[in-house]
Amino acid sequence: IARLKVLGEEGVLLLMSESTNATKPGRTPTEHTLQKSFDELIANAKGRVFASIFSSNMNRIQMIINAAVAHDRKVALDGRSMLATAELAVRLGNLKIPKGTLIAMRETVSVPDNKLVIICTGGQGEPGAAMSRMSAGEHQYIKLKRGDSVVISSTPIPGNEISYQQVGDDLAL
Repeated sequence: IARLKVLGEEGVLLLMSESTNATKPGRTPTEHTLQKSFDELIANAKGRVFASIFSSNMNRIQMIINAAVAHDRKVALDGRSMLATAELAVRLGNLKIPKGTLIAMRETVSVPDNKLVIICTGGQGEPGAAMSRMSAGEHQYIKLKRGDSVVISSTPIPGNEISYQQVGDDLAL
């Protein structure tokens, strides 16, 4: 509190802070520590890799794309907000996707399983979102199968616990 008072006296008018996990003791590792995890996951995956994350987390999307490129995998994006946000981020130069890396979802059927990464929405179990449809077996292009690796790269937002768990339950079937 004393430090905040000093900052206020120095002219700081607004403090914006993120509070996820604020009630848990200890420090949360920084986001960049995930790059190694994504790299190892994609390097060791025998089949397709699915990563369901918030479409606004361009830093994490970039990490997954970096790992996919490093292991000679094509990347498909799925989910309306994912596609819209990624398109804007590419145009603004905030997301870098090497030429020839990105493919349309309809093209995923012609890519060998060990050469494909799909980054999609729906990790919170939102009805109609890509991962929710995939886990329920209702996706137009994707039928999950043995050998696929699925990463839900988010923790449930309070209030989403039931739908979040439903995706996990559907994936476990």
